[in-house]
Amino acid sequence: QKSLALFDALCREALPNSISFNACISAASLETQWQVSLQLLRDMDAALLDANIISYTNVLKACSAALHWSKALDLFGELLQQKQRPDVMGWNAAMAAANAGSQWQLLLQLWEAMTSGSKPNNISFTLAISSCEAGSAWQ
Repeated sequence: QKSLALFDALCREALPNSISFNACISAASLETQWQVSLQLLRDMDAALLDANIISYTNVLKACSAALHWSKALDLFGELLQQKQRPDVMGWNAAMAAANAGSQWQLLLQLWEAMTSGSKPNNISFTLAISSCEAGSAWQ
């Protein structure tokens, strides 16, 4: 809440930039305030600031943590449509959303897409393995 109050003060006193928006989105994400983080993402667009992979990844995490996995996956699709290239954190956030929604086949599709251009980390492997287990596709 304090970060949002500071951000409001910043908006009254100066023009926020992408860095200040991302800091606030991150703070809202950590507090699982998915609606606030999503609104801030939309506010970036209204302020003619380009949201980047950091912006989207934090909103994806907030939506996924709040069990709004379909919204997170919609946002990931939006990110891809904007021709932004997700990093491993972005891919992991999308896979975590698919996992939260028990969408194990989608998670494996995301895994395939990710591994064609990014190097997976331990979280990536854990998500893929757990989806195989959930889908009884471990063999």
